[in-house]
Amino acid sequence: MAIRRHFVSEISVQQSFWHFSLAVYARPGVAEECLALQEEFGLDVNLLLFSVYMGAVRGVILSEQDVEHAIDIVVVWHRDVVKRLRGVRQSLKVLAKEQAAPTAKDIEQYRATIKAAELEAERFEHKWLEDWSHSVRFHAPSGSPSAAAAANVATLFAISSASRQPPRLPNHLIAAALRIGRPSDETGHERPL
Repeated sequence: MAIRRHFVSEISVQQSFWHFSLAVYARPGVAEECLALQEEFGLDVNLLLFSVYMGAVRGVILSEQDVEHAIDIVVVWHRDVVKRLRGVRQSLKVLAKEQAAPTAKDIEQYRATIKAAELEAERFEHKWLEDWSHSVRFHAPSGSPSAAAAANVATLFAISSASRQPPRLPNHLIAAALRIGRPSDETGHERPL
């Protein structure tokens, strides 16, 4: 995922899925955990973030049908646009290392342009998922944010890794999502949904 270490302060529940994702992804250990799941299991990190967002922020437990629908919303775009931009960006990184200084600098500048396009493509995925989620939140059962986030990730894993053992739950991601999605009030108590 191209969301690399953007500093975003804790956000309110009222803010968008995109801002939530930026804040969560910037937390220690989250990017590494997400990228490992992307590399090893081919998971779309945006869907992983969406799963924890729906649980941690909205307290919604997504059904298998809900997760499959979310996948359907972004799968073609992710495959044909996001992954291709990522591939170009990664190729340019290797190419820049093989070139002399002036050429490498030009390649790195172009790579930054591709990285920005990749990030924008991911923002579209976020927007489409968030738009769709407004209809889901009223139909899905509610649960505690912690249980809902873990259940949603487990459902995504079960659907995405049908032919092999699903990975273990991403603890850094879930913990960060709960901290960002349910910040404490001034007295140190967790805000109710």
